[in-house]
Amino acid sequence: MIAGFFAKFIKTDGKSYEKHAFYFCCLLLFFFAAMRSVRIGADTFQYQWLFAWVRDLRFSQIATAQGDMWFAQIEYQNLYYLYYTKVLTLIFSDPQAITIANSFLLILFVTILIKRSSPNYWLSIFLFFTLGFYQTALNLTPSSIASYACMIAIQYAEKRQALKYFVIVGLALLFHLSVIAFIPLYFLMKIKMKPIRFFAIIGFISIAITIYFDEISSLLSYVIPARYHWYLEVSAGGLGERLFVWIALMILFVFSWFVSYLYSRQVMDNHKTGFIIILLISAFYLFGIRMDIFSRAAFLFSPYIIIIIPKMLMPRTNFSDDEPISLDTEQAVILSENRKGILDMGRVIIVLTGIILYIVRISVNNIGTTMPYEFFWN
Repeated sequence: MIAGFFAKFIKTDGKSYEKHAFYFCCLLLFFFAAMRSVRIGADTFQYQWLFAWVRDLRFSQIATAQGDMWFAQIEYQNLYYLYYTKVLTLIFSDPQAITIANSFLLILFVTILIKRSSPNYWLSIFLFFTLGFYQTALNLTPSSIASYACMIAIQYAEKRQALKYFVIVGLALLFHLSVIAFIPLYFLMKIKMKPIRFFAIIGFISIAITIYFDEISSLLSYVIPARYHWYLEVSAGGLGERLFVWIALMILFVFSWFVSYLYSRQVMDNHKTGFIIILLISAFYLFGIRMDIFSRAAFLFSPYIIIIIPKMLMPRTNFSDDEPISLDTEQAVILSENRKGILDMGRVIIVLTGIILYIVRISVNNIGTTMPYEFFWN
């Protein structure tokens, strides 16, 4: 992180090393994710156990096999993920292979997402680490892989390229079914309505759904297959932790919006996608008070905060000739230089806040015993 920050200012013959530092940082994140022991991450042991289990099964047996562990029961299995695991067993015999393969896909998608969507690589990777998304991914790797794949697809939804968007979301569904929540996102993004009115309507619907949640979940139980009824279980706890996460994300987002608003009054129109996703995150955390599965949905969308904050705090000015000029890029060019100091101040405060949140989060909730770290060969 530190090397990446200083690389932003180091130039040789006019050439910046920021991109090289970003790739090196991603490589380090992959290394520590891939080389972790089964004791690092809440679900790491489960996926290595599944690897060893399906290694002794034929492809034809996977769909009906029942393992001894609870996560190997049919109602908890993602068959396509098990088939993917089975393919890896044909190449590798050591269960650590599934951790390495999953870590590679995870960091690859994170790298592509930041490279294509963020105007500030360093700030995005910094937020990815300090806001806990990296640690969370070490605990929930398959769903994280699916989530970041769908985040990459958002750029195609913005360009109204439905086929590319739904193909990527469809492939992500093979890793985790929860990313089905990204399907309605495409249609929400197509709604042409003033942002304030749109947010008010969605907010009203969210509150109404929360109030009548019991009735709605009862109706859903008739249409959802029995094997997925455990998704409809009432939230058992963890409300304080979820509330802390939501408040922290909202503070960062609202502050970034305020700073960006001082720079450009069109911030809400320019970043409509980000505002829609933040609204969905808030709604899902609200629903999560009543049902755990919606907290998982909030987790799937939350990583977009590492993209929307750099976008709001650093409007692009160095776009390529073949890139369509948007309202955002046009304004970034014509706005006065002396107002950029506002964004500089905003980025500094976001970085300091991220460091504080990281220290607090590690002290209060060491997610999945990811710290202190341990290599698999120890």
